[in-house]
Amino acid sequence: MREILSKKKNLRAALALGVAAVTLIAFAPAIKNGFVNWDDLPALLENRHFRGFGWAQLQWMFTTFHMGLYQPLSWLTYALDHFFWGMNPHGYHLTNILLHAAGAAAFFLVCARLLAAAARPRDLAGPGILLSAAFAALCFSLHPLRVESVAWITERRDVLSGLFYLLSIYLYLRARPPGGSAPLNNSFAGPRPFEALAKKDGAAGGLRFSLAAFVLALLSKGITVTLPAALLILDVYPLRRLPADPKLWPSPQAPVWREKIPYAVLAAVFAAVGYIAQGLALRSYGDFGLGDRLLHSLFSTMFYISKTALPLNLSPLYQLSGGALPVYLLGGMFFITVTAALFFLRRRWPAGLPVWTFYLVTLAPVIGIVKFGAQAAADRYTYLACLPFAMLAGAGFLAAWEAGAGKFRRCCAAAAIALVLTLGWLTNAQIKVWRDSETLWNRVLALNSEIDLAHNNLGTDLLERGKADEAVRHFREALRINPAYPGTYYNLGKAWDERGLYTEAAAYYLEALRLDPDFARAAYNLGLILEKQGKPGQSLFYYEQAIKADPGFAGAYYNAGTLLAGLGELPKAIEYFTKAVGIDPEHADARINLCALLGAQGRIEEGLAQCSQALRLAPRNAKAHYNTALVLTTRGDTGGAARHYQAALELAPDFAEAHYNLARLLAASGDKAKAEAHYARALQLNPRLAPPK
Repeated sequence: MREILSKKKNLRAALALGVAAVTLIAFAPAIKNGFVNWDDLPALLENRHFRGFGWAQLQWMFTTFHMGLYQPLSWLTYALDHFFWGMNPHGYHLTNILLHAAGAAAFFLVCARLLAAAARPRDLAGPGILLSAAFAALCFSLHPLRVESVAWITERRDVLSGLFYLLSIYLYLRARPPGGSAPLNNSFAGPRPFEALAKKDGAAGGLRFSLAAFVLALLSKGITVTLPAALLILDVYPLRRLPADPKLWPSPQAPVWREKIPYAVLAAVFAAVGYIAQGLALRSYGDFGLGDRLLHSLFSTMFYISKTALPLNLSPLYQLSGGALPVYLLGGMFFITVTAALFFLRRRWPAGLPVWTFYLVTLAPVIGIVKFGAQAAADRYTYLACLPFAMLAGAGFLAAWEAGAGKFRRCCAAAAIALVLTLGWLTNAQIKVWRDSETLWNRVLALNSEIDLAHNNLGTDLLERGKADEAVRHFREALRINPAYPGTYYNLGKAWDERGLYTEAAAYYLEALRLDPDFARAAYNLGLILEKQGKPGQSLFYYEQAIKADPGFAGAYYNAGTLLAGLGELPKAIEYFTKAVGIDPEHADARINLCALLGAQGRIEEGLAQCSQALRLAPRNAKAHYNTALVLTTRGDTGGAARHYQAALELAPDFAEAHYNLARLLAASGDKAKAEAHYARALQLNPRLAPPK
């Protein structure tokens, strides 16, 4: 018996590694992909808060609701990526793929235990269960519906939370083998060979490791709050720790319920946190009524199953349509029919209703009752919800394997391999959709040309690549579809701004702000235009509006500080520059200005500290050397000041003020000839800098 278990254990490890390796190979082409101008921009490219492991970065990761999500563990993995790869997207893609491959291996282990729990005694003697679990895991990991979660860098949270979700289930299964603490229903009576195997495999660790993995899943993405309900479903079938009849669940099964309390408490806390985090994105019932939400939810249950069965015409963005009522009603009929059929078949096919319930429970957070936008569905929402369907595929393979032998088994294996290869081929094609922003949004528009966001984001990509005329056409098409979308007005403003048509650009920025007064970037760009037009007061107003809308906007603090310094409001300017470097410690220009202003306020040591940081960040910045020289002069270090003036002039030979101030130092030191030369050059460059008499 030990030899059999040892061989099985070796086969299990080999298959787990094989599943991970095949998954890794299938998704490897995604490493070549780049960032896309969807959530990758605000989450990563425009966000400096996650770049590092200092106290400020860690505090931000564990307290922020950035983009309406609480995902500190996901931010930590991005910080780790940044440490190794900087902002090279290929390393970020590699991490996503590795996490998904690890999740596939974890799902294999879960499948092996669940299939064994539902199996007949003779099933444990051969490799059928492990091969079936490997097939199920590959049906999950290679399915093209997984591509969005893996190939979209921002969706790291799916693969990370999925890994810990599956590990939590696996550890739970190790700690709680079938038939544990509850009396069994007569319909499930019979020998439990898997229980002995589970104990042999080391179940003594208890639930604490499962709970720890659950916490990590919750810290990665809040959608995993459904785990306690999922565990209860598994307790009914295939673990049979709860009877099939809910009337028999109460008191005799107290230990089963009691052990779920920590899971339930954690789920409740993180559900509340997630709801608060998503508060700004929630659609009101006035925009999308309860009846519409129910219809949408019924449609979603059918939609994801249809895409699982036939994964064709997958789109990164499925948008709600006003004329979709017949489709929604069809979804309702499908839901009622499937639920009723599985209920009546629950004794003949005990797995059916638990699989369906697991699917509905896991999909519940994103099914459409609570809405966050006009999106009808998303491939990424299937990452956890469609796990039971992959499990069913494994169970089907096991049934076929056990029904025959020899040639029949080889035919089953060939069919399974053909299905896995087909899924891999479809996945490879879907990975190419996410190669860059252009291919992404062209794919969306090829499937539905009436999506304003797709036109807007494709136009944004075209504008960044210098194709302004083509970009403007897409922006105008986006406004035709949705005249109230502020992002498109902002992008049209950018298009005119880059052409130097500031009046037209300002009009579009103002319209964007009328539609969305908290549009920080539109306010900031309008402030830039007004500053160019010599209107510092109006410009300052819009910079401060940008700060109010986005308190983490370092650029707005810097520009407002510059204007305030020019207006002589030095304490306020220092405050704004300080906030800018607090948000972005590598903002060299803000440190350069702080250097001079702190010195002018008599805060010499603070000023020199900023000077030092500015020179570290920008050693070839002439103004950094010039401001350092100013502070050193105030301190009385004329020798150090002279060296920095010289350094400034080496970098910028036509820096008139540096010539003038260096001339004053040279004159004071008695070097009249050099002083006169620098005075002469300063006067030539700026006649207002006449030497003192």
